[in-house]
Amino acid sequence: MYFNFVQNDMKKILIIGPFPPLHSYGGPTRSIEGLYNNLSIHYNCTVISPRRNLDGSKIDLINHNNVIYTDLLIPYLILNGFKYDFIWFNSFFELKLILLIFLRFFYRYNLIISPRGQLSHEAINTSNSKLKYLFIRLIKLFNKFFLFHATFYNETNNIKMHFPNARVYEISNIFDLKYYENSVTEKKFIFYSRIHKKKGLDILLDNLIENKLDIKLDIYGFIEDENYWKICEKKISQQTNIKYKGELADGDISILSNKYSFFILPTLNENFGHVIIELLSIGCIPILSKNTNPFHKHTTSVFNLNFELNSNNELKYVLRRVMNMKNKEILDLKSLVEPFFESVKKKQEDIKNEYVNLIESIANN
Repeated sequence: MYFNFVQNDMKKILIIGPFPPLHSYGGPTRSIEGLYNNLSIHYNCTVISPRRNLDGSKIDLINHNNVIYTDLLIPYLILNGFKYDFIWFNSFFELKLILLIFLRFFYRYNLIISPRGQLSHEAINTSNSKLKYLFIRLIKLFNKFFLFHATFYNETNNIKMHFPNARVYEISNIFDLKYYENSVTEKKFIFYSRIHKKKGLDILLDNLIENKLDIKLDIYGFIEDENYWKICEKKISQQTNIKYKGELADGDISILSNKYSFFILPTLNENFGHVIIELLSIGCIPILSKNTNPFHKHTTSVFNLNFELNSNNELKYVLRRVMNMKNKEILDLKSLVEPFFESVKKKQEDIKNEYVNLIESIANN
């Protein structure tokens, strides 16, 4: 039996996941912010967010009518789940998902799951893979009670691999960034991402050491995996021009504008890659791993500096090529960054409409 007490004709949507000013969760925080900013124009939207960063630090309570920061999500769902027409869960490997599926038997809401890259082979196998596969098998039993949202065809394929009968809607993420001019010609590089094996920092460091490449590299990012960071620290200690600069607590990428020529991201997998868009917005030339993110084909065709992760030589050749560039070559590449960024940004209005169309199509079925 269902209980549906919603009386207001305006659709009510609950979005669950980390929301600014939380900063340690990386791209999902920005994805959820973009989702909320878009849907709240059309619907009655509420966000329920953790109050803590991944390191346990609490944020100050913020007065925001539609965003609730709490460590008590489960009681909130039990007491308030019936109020919503849609619940949008931005994670996967959490016991809260089991509760949401269970409550779905009693409350008449539509459950949308955005795994945010967690169902990729690389993400599953970085830790606790046996438990994760067991969790997938359990959730698969309730396949018809929810639908998936993916942001990239690779993510759609990853979902379908585990849930072949699932309903999957593929819509890219929303971002709100402006472009900052960048006139730097010095060969300075930046790595900006969470410090986690999935992001491939160790791959970059190993390549630099093995091929005796000396580059000026600054590393920014929240240290999510302390053991992994210790491994990286040992590698960094062998390089004189590599520095860890900490994290951008407020997530404001503009403070790094006009400081770097190139950014390197040897990521194993990105379901979207907000960090790529952010670094393009400050005029950095991308050096990306191929076939691991939604932008690899376009950045390869425009900048031709991408590399295969499983090839030690490709990254070496790319870096040597960059180190041999004259100032004019760097400026020529930089002149391509803004048009590339704007071409991606131009698609945002269509993407925003796709989210509204998704809500309407589900509601009308």
